[in-house]
Amino acid sequence: MRLPKGAHESHPWRIREIAPDFRLEDAWALPAQGGADGFATLIEVMGSLDPTATPSRISRALFEIRFRLGRLLGWDVPAPQLPIPDRKETTLKDRLPRDLRNTTAGLKLGSAASDKLGVNFAPLYVTDLESAAEISNRTMHGVVHLSWVNQGRGRYQGQMAVYVKPRGLFGEAYMAMIRPFRYLTVYPALMRQIEVAWKAQPKRMNAESPLRRHSLGAAENKAAACPVPSAARNLLDPEAFDYSDAFALSVPAGDHRSVEAWARGMFTPSGPLFNSFAAVWGVVTGVKPPTTGRRLSYFRLTTPELGAAVLEADGSRYHVYLVVFLAQDRVTFATFVKSRSAFWRYVLKAIMVAHRRVAPRLMERAIALKPTTDD
Repeated sequence: MRLPKGAHESHPWRIREIAPDFRLEDAWALPAQGGADGFATLIEVMGSLDPTATPSRISRALFEIRFRLGRLLGWDVPAPQLPIPDRKETTLKDRLPRDLRNTTAGLKLGSAASDKLGVNFAPLYVTDLESAAEISNRTMHGVVHLSWVNQGRGRYQGQMAVYVKPRGLFGEAYMAMIRPFRYLTVYPALMRQIEVAWKAQPKRMNAESPLRRHSLGAAENKAAACPVPSAARNLLDPEAFDYSDAFALSVPAGDHRSVEAWARGMFTPSGPLFNSFAAVWGVVTGVKPPTTGRRLSYFRLTTPELGAAVLEADGSRYHVYLVVFLAQDRVTFATFVKSRSAFWRYVLKAIMVAHRRVAPRLMERAIALKPTTDD
């Protein structure tokens, strides 16, 4: 169903701060509904679609004519070196805030069919509720934005928005020429294709795909990288961080710990290995244990809302936030770091290599404690 543009723009989507000079061309509610953890499936379904395989003969014919013209006239020649219209940047990746950078590492959005047609979308970012991918050719620079919108009572629905910035008068004329075909033929056929694919997804989605592991975390008892939850950013002061990442872990059945108990299980040093690591971490980062408030190792511990624990450490080299979330039978651990100088920002790269190895082990170690009730 086509949406009023205001319905899409009423949400605080991150794409609006990244591409404020792009025009919202279309917004659609997708025939895809599910629970809070369904966004990875939506991205996977959308990436698997082949627009030339739609049941609509008219739509298939239009795509065939369009791509033949594109090849003949060079419209679809990838234009990674062309700047965004009226700007110097060639990609929106240059505008990403620090907390959205590297959130798509190892992900490829698209299918073999889209590659064959030369429709190459480059992923920009992925969060727990939205994603964006860009495409650049001789007619325009565009963005496809997917979102997972809360409908209440634990139900979510997918939405898709298309942002464009045409290349001059020719780009504007081209967008105007194809507009009636999009609304009358292409989008209705695409919606039917999405509906069929969504209904079939329990049978065809690969639970071990890179996208699913990236978005939802690994299997039970194994932690894996995931997008930084937007809720984590909302708990922190609005400062620019030099580094952020997140890991997720499924909570074992029968584990009824609170989020604070999980945080204590992860960050209370015990055993020679973890005690040594905690001591080295304190020396390298320059942080010292807090003298006021509730303390957990080198961190000041707060629980600003149900299901969230925030650990803050401030030192001469870095300001560190660790955020632990517990929801949907999943625990998520997000890290945010702000460097005190350019030198320590450079050193941070090496520190975070070790961090990305240790963080999942901290989560898995907490499972090994196996308490069945809150501390």
